[in-house]
Amino acid sequence: MQNDAYIAKARAQILSEDKKRADRQGLLLQRLTDALRYQQVADEIVFGFSLLSLRKGQKISEKHGKDVAAGSFAEYASAYNMLAEHAVTPELGAAWKEFVANQLTNATQKDQEKFAQMIASLYRLGGLEMWFNTVFAKGHTLDQLLKGYSSQDELFLQALGKQKGLIKSTNLEGLADPKKFEKVWNNFVDNIVSYFISPSSTGFFAQFKQAGETARILALVVMRDLVDLFDDGLKIMSRSPEYQIVAQPDVSKSDTQRIVEERDKGFVFKKMLSKNLEVLQRWLELFYSIYGDDKRFDFYLLVKAEQALQDVHLDLKCVDWGKKKKDFEPGVYNVQEGVIGSQAAWARARPNSLENIFTFIHQSQLVLLAAFTHGILGDVFELLSVPSLVKKIDQVLKKLSDQNCCISLVGVLFKGKALTLSYNWPQRNHSASIEVQFASTTGEVFFTFSMFGDGGAFWKHYLSALEVSSLAKAILPYDKRLSERGFAITWKFADAEAKNLVSVAAWIKEVVDSALNIRSKKEIFNPKKVSLSTWTLYTYFQDEGDFESALKSADNEALNEFIQRLLSDPFYVKRSIESSDYNEIARLIVRALSEELTRDQTSPDTMKERLQMLRPGDALLGNYLDLYYGKFLLERGFEGQLPIDFMRHVLNLLHLDKSFAFKELLSLFGNNFALRAELIKVFLFLFGTEVNQELFLAVYPFILEEMATNKHAADLTDGLIQALNSIDVASFDTEDKQEFFKEILRGPFLRRFQDSVSQKIFDSYIFPMLEQSNGSTEKILLILGALYSDDKDTAGFSKQEKALANYTFKEWKSLFEERNEFFVMPGLGGLLQTGFISKEEVLAFFAQQIDTYFTWIKKEQQRQLASFIELLTVFLKYVLLEGNSEEAVEKALDYLKQLSSLGLSFNEATVIGALEGLWGEFPRLMRLVRRKLRKVALRFPEMFFKNYMKFLPIKNQIGLFGSRDRSFKARDLIQNISADSLRSWRETLLASGELNEANYAEGGRAFFEDFNTSLG
Repeated sequence: MQNDAYIAKARAQILSEDKKRADRQGLLLQRLTDALRYQQVADEIVFGFSLLSLRKGQKISEKHGKDVAAGSFAEYASAYNMLAEHAVTPELGAAWKEFVANQLTNATQKDQEKFAQMIASLYRLGGLEMWFNTVFAKGHTLDQLLKGYSSQDELFLQALGKQKGLIKSTNLEGLADPKKFEKVWNNFVDNIVSYFISPSSTGFFAQFKQAGETARILALVVMRDLVDLFDDGLKIMSRSPEYQIVAQPDVSKSDTQRIVEERDKGFVFKKMLSKNLEVLQRWLELFYSIYGDDKRFDFYLLVKAEQALQDVHLDLKCVDWGKKKKDFEPGVYNVQEGVIGSQAAWARARPNSLENIFTFIHQSQLVLLAAFTHGILGDVFELLSVPSLVKKIDQVLKKLSDQNCCISLVGVLFKGKALTLSYNWPQRNHSASIEVQFASTTGEVFFTFSMFGDGGAFWKHYLSALEVSSLAKAILPYDKRLSERGFAITWKFADAEAKNLVSVAAWIKEVVDSALNIRSKKEIFNPKKVSLSTWTLYTYFQDEGDFESALKSADNEALNEFIQRLLSDPFYVKRSIESSDYNEIARLIVRALSEELTRDQTSPDTMKERLQMLRPGDALLGNYLDLYYGKFLLERGFEGQLPIDFMRHVLNLLHLDKSFAFKELLSLFGNNFALRAELIKVFLFLFGTEVNQELFLAVYPFILEEMATNKHAADLTDGLIQALNSIDVASFDTEDKQEFFKEILRGPFLRRFQDSVSQKIFDSYIFPMLEQSNGSTEKILLILGALYSDDKDTAGFSKQEKALANYTFKEWKSLFEERNEFFVMPGLGGLLQTGFISKEEVLAFFAQQIDTYFTWIKKEQQRQLASFIELLTVFLKYVLLEGNSEEAVEKALDYLKQLSSLGLSFNEATVIGALEGLWGEFPRLMRLVRRKLRKVALRFPEMFFKNYMKFLPIKNQIGLFGSRDRSFKARDLIQNISADSLRSWRETLLASGELNEANYAEGGRAFFEDFNTSLG
């Protein structure tokens, strides 16, 4: 180490000075600290103090721990001092530093070595932090700590260390494979699990009972490691796709046959759960043997838990679970009710599926470990690691217990510089719990109160009562959760807010009393006695009458403050309005404003000015405010305004998005069709000067829907046609034109109109547009292509549309002759499939033009391929399905072959598009193109498997890779496909049940042999 020289110099300085030993030792510690901070450590030396400093990411072997135990304390004193950083509280950190400076520094070398040996064992087992905040935090002297760590404890820790090493090195991934399951499972049970459930006089139980508190605390750390490993193993097995749910298992078969041959998921899952339940049962017996007479643990943990475990054991043995999908699903089970130690009625909380038993066992193990911790530590509130704020909370809860509440501490956990305390609260048929979590990094406490059971709709009532009571005292809840069977609410406190604890305790006591029918719900929360500033925040909980009562009883100052906060305080809104509903916020603001202005007899103009002054930064909230202001005017009829004036006013409001306003007003008018028709007229009247084409398209579907159902629709068509004609289509680019006409001429809407409306739209807009095109090929194609591109259902086409189809087809034929290939294809396939064009015309058209167009395709390739596929599909449909000449069929197949060959030069997406377009329509042509498909598969293997195989029947998937084409090698394909794709495909094939000798050739079996070899 490069800083050896510096340390040696410091030692020499100390020894040369005539000072007391304590002074010399203090200076040594200072010099060592300086060396650690400022000297560079040589590269070849592992950080010498890593054992005790526990810096993240630094690992050290057992050898280094032995080196520390053998070395002199002076060399490691500063590193000992650094352990204070793991203290949950500053008081504990200060106590440790004092312990190091006064007791450990002045101890004999023998005691120092013994202490270092104990610390090394703690570190190896990963229990140093837990020991530091529990055993040491009890205020023990060095002598007491060493006496509590006997040679017998050291042997126990050595055994635990061996188990921890096995747990750390054990990989349970093999449980996912039925063929590997028994080997991995037996190794896990025999070498690890059996140790922790052994009743022998020299086994785990006996060693735990005889151990001191240090060894017991460390044993809990390793027990938690086992719980986590077992949990991982169960998840690996139960989530594995290699197992299957067997509805009718053959119980006469051996365990091995049911696992390997049947891959029976239910059988294997129950086998693992039974062993994990045995772990829980044995540990509960150990707990009883030590703490059975301890009054700190109530009936629910000491008696009821044993009965619960017996019931679950019988369920696993006797209930016919594991044969249905629901047996592996959680359903509505709530583990906070069913876990051991809960006071909820067991009949209601009992797990009702294998998945629920899995959860019950795991969570009960955690509860039991927390109870062990509580038993080992005694009065946890004497620990220096428990902050004063947590102690205050416990004192408040004890006062509640004095009122016959019977709140009991059942669990203590130190982890990650955080402390968590768990309390149970008996509730007859309900279950209540309290969790107190202290985060040392922030000094804050999170206090969570939960209730569960068959409360039904009352749970929302209780939760809302707690929320409103909190806000009435300006105490914001930190979090809340509501479910069918209960609720949980969390508050966050700092030391300065400790006074709020009494209020919170009183509220939860009132809710519990109500649940126990001690007090009525009205006594708990009378909404009429709550101020407006609180009441209006929870409108989802009250009826309108109570809200109006609170509104009218509030003074102007309260109204104004409420409005200002909703407008300018996002945090207030987020915590106050459920889901931050803008609609609800705006309604409240405008309602409060109207109340305020009505008192002062203010005019509507003044209200509008007030809204402008109160304009929020959020535009959407501004939209809602304007809308509700308009509704306010309409409802009150200020100044005799007519509905049409109101509509125009709302649509012209400065901050209001017009399409938003239009849609909201439609919904606002409900079933008043006259008002809805007037709204459309107003909107179309404004179109020419204020509403652009983008806005028109935004509301056009709503106008069409309205015209299709509104009895006033015929009166609206003039305005609609006028609006359509006012759009300058020439200013659009090509893509925008396509989208515009596709939207305007959407067949499904046009067909729903009355005949007179449909006739008027065609006569006054569509046909004139065609006649006025002045030979504009592009415009004609865009209009008519949009009409037919998306709609294959032709049953409802009008006479006008049928006539239009024939007109369109003639235009397209002439365009082919003009060789204007760019605009030829959009919509032609759809047009041909309408059935309005005779088959003779279609076939004649193809005979004349298809060769020419195919030449263009070869030049354009990717850009025009999709269009050609659509045309070719239509052509094949006619020539194949209608029994046309063999010559036509051969010609179509020739194009198909050429297209497959051509597709090899395209990108992946284009190839897949071609295959889907052709194969999806004509699977019967598979043999003719199989070789081409194989080449595509070899060219783009991963893409082919992910995107194409799903279109083929299972037997064709197998046949595609048969032995007829000797040049094709299956292994060439599978070597270029990811293992995930291969595995997924194999599972699909196996699940199909079609893999038998009757439906695939010998080559297919050879392929699957390569297939399985590749997957290992």
